[in-house]
Amino acid sequence: MLVGWTKMLKDTVPANTVELFQTEVLFREGEEEHWLAVQKSLVDALPKEVKTGQEINGYVIWLGIVKVDDHFEYLFAMNEFDGPNP
Repeated sequence: MLVGWTKMLKDTVPANTVELFQTEVLFREGEEEHWLAVQKSLVDALPKEVKTGQEINGYVIWLGIVKVDDHFEYLFAMNEFDGPNP
């Protein structure tokens, strides 16, 4: 979805945005599931520092909205995290 979003915004998004956020990770918050694009520099750190089921504080930015078929999807990206929480 990130590629579609950058195409939609054309020249207003830096060219390396897709490179920086090319990996999506599934996060759970209670019963809700969220797929977030994760900044490249965090992709290796997440599995080393966080085990499945542990809580973290994720620092997330809202990128925008993209239309997928007949509905809209909100795009968020994680660019930092603290954790795990005790």
